[in-house]
Amino acid sequence: MKICYFGAYEDSYPRNKVIRQGLKQNGVVVYECHDNTSPTWRRYPKLLGKFLALPKDFQAMIVAEFGQNNVLLAKILSVFSGKILIFDAFVLFYEAYVVDRGWYKKGSLMARWLHFVDKQAVKLADYILCQTEEQADDYSREFGIQKQKIKILYLGSSDELFYPQETARQADDFKVLFYGTYTAQTGLEYVLKAAGKLKKQKDIKFYFIGDHPPHVRKLCDELDLTNATFEGRISPEEVPRRIAASDIILGIFGDTPKGNNVVSNRVIQAMAMKKPLITGKTHAINRMLKDKIEAVLCPLCDAKSIAESILLLYRDKDLRNKLAENGYEFYRNNFTPEVIGKKLKRILEDIVHTETSSGKIKPAGGC
Repeated sequence: MKICYFGAYEDSYPRNKVIRQGLKQNGVVVYECHDNTSPTWRRYPKLLGKFLALPKDFQAMIVAEFGQNNVLLAKILSVFSGKILIFDAFVLFYEAYVVDRGWYKKGSLMARWLHFVDKQAVKLADYILCQTEEQADDYSREFGIQKQKIKILYLGSSDELFYPQETARQADDFKVLFYGTYTAQTGLEYVLKAAGKLKKQKDIKFYFIGDHPPHVRKLCDELDLTNATFEGRISPEEVPRRIAASDIILGIFGDTPKGNNVVSNRVIQAMAMKKPLITGKTHAINRMLKDKIEAVLCPLCDAKSIAESILLLYRDKDLRNKLAENGYEFYRNNFTPEVIGKKLKRILEDIVHTETSSGKIKPAGGC
């Protein structure tokens, strides 16, 4: 099988990196048609030129995540070339910029525009990919999409970066790590309050890596977190080293539509590195993971529960080891690039068979 991977994606972003790596590991030929020039209208001629230069023996085009602005061009190219168009609707603009980050107010002109762009992208594509069953249900209701058009592909993690590794400890303290972009779904304020509740536990130290918006700095000052260290962003290559040096990894704890329907990168990366994980009991997580088997699951928006879970693992080394082993096994069975690629290859083969049988496309070589 051969496909065209299309869009303005970032090479290092986990979602598309895992997809491309996984497909190649499963024998799929991946032609890349990639350009991230801004603004979008400057990008289109370059993508068009690169597309026209590609061999034409592929069966499907996949528009990468965050590629809503590229779907229209991809649709035109897919129609004229007789290819199937698949859009990875892993993240929607409206969810990311309005609901999660709060950059634009709900009901504002920009919010309505982002929702329109999302809707047109998922409508134009022949099929879309999403991360979980919960996200598929949400998209089907929101945009009136038939469930047959939605294919589920879990989020994976790159085993080139995230794998079990030993690291020299610099101190004897018990390290609790929270990293990543601070958005509503992370529930950062509840983690900060949990840290405040554990200030008397002198051995437990919190490490926060990522941007610090004003409301976060204000809350930190109010809580006087003498047991916490804050850093800005670090390179993707540095993240695994920090995870390896930690005793517990914290997931997401906010109650948002997106957070409830997906599994975050940090959750999968913790399991990939065989680290004990504490995360919120979202709809998606609660269906996948078992409490105190693969991870400790907390009620959402509950600082007390987070603090109690950290204390539980601090005091129980056997439970930490159990979570690490079981979480890693779950990762190996569900989230490696090879597993993700195998699943996507099967999805692509089913789509091509369905579309060819119906006469919508002509058979192509290499499948």
